[in-house]
Amino acid sequence: MKRGVLICIAVLMLVFCACDTADNTNVDGASIVHEAESVSSEMQKLSSEVVVEQMASEVVCEESSCLTQVEDPVYRDLITEMLDTGKFPAGGSEWYGNPYDNYYAIADVDMDGQDELIIDYPNGISMADSVCYIYDYDRTTGEPYIQCLGYPSFIIYDNGYIIEMASHNHGRSNLDDFWPYSVLKYNEQTDTYECIAHMDAWQEEYNSGNLEFPEEKDADGDGVVYYNWTAEEWDNPSLVMDNAEYEMWYQEITEGDVIQITRYPIISEDEYYELYPQPEANG
Repeated sequence: MKRGVLICIAVLMLVFCACDTADNTNVDGASIVHEAESVSSEMQKLSSEVVVEQMASEVVCEESSCLTQVEDPVYRDLITEMLDTGKFPAGGSEWYGNPYDNYYAIADVDMDGQDELIIDYPNGISMADSVCYIYDYDRTTGEPYIQCLGYPSFIIYDNGYIIEMASHNHGRSNLDDFWPYSVLKYNEQTDTYECIAHMDAWQEEYNSGNLEFPEEKDADGDGVVYYNWTAEEWDNPSLVMDNAEYEMWYQEITEGDVIQITRYPIISEDEYYELYPQPEANG
């Protein structure tokens, strides 16, 4: 299994991005099986048992406020704005839950030589409230903007890709060692991440509606293929691949190194209630 592959988190929210599609390609069955023999079986699927390497360490601040460690005044102001307004900055949604149970990080996510701000909010009141924002800002005007948005399950690679696990496994498989995920790719022109694929597995025994399992794509005959889908393509999935073709595709996406990110609490619990006293509940 590729180093740094993110485990499926039991509760996840679907990716908020539109995807491009790739062309279906007929691949010779014999060559596919031959290629499969050269690929480690550990790389066959995303595992649900691998410990997350990225964003795993939580650092307790020695100072009273973790915000004093944010050297960039724009990012420090964005976090403060989040706490003051109850909304994620730069047009983000409202946040719910306790901010002291959530985290921020500063890192050069897109490898452009300038740091981005990650607001990692996995502990909302509900699944739908769990979210991760990546922010950047115009170094001339100081105007912040959202670079990437999704569920806080990002594996960020230094080759410009992010893998984000899906919120639910409502697809066409019941495999123990695979969880649906999306692939986001950095666009240097827009300085944002764009979704290029929603990947899922498809078992022959797991059909829905009138859609038949694509046997012609199952070169090794194991009854499993992988495919890209969007809501518009549910009945006509694209980029259908058998095991070996999928493994090579996945290896190309994840050939970069995982960017190690250290998270810090957004604010301590004591300081939060000191700065933002809560109204007493009516008895």
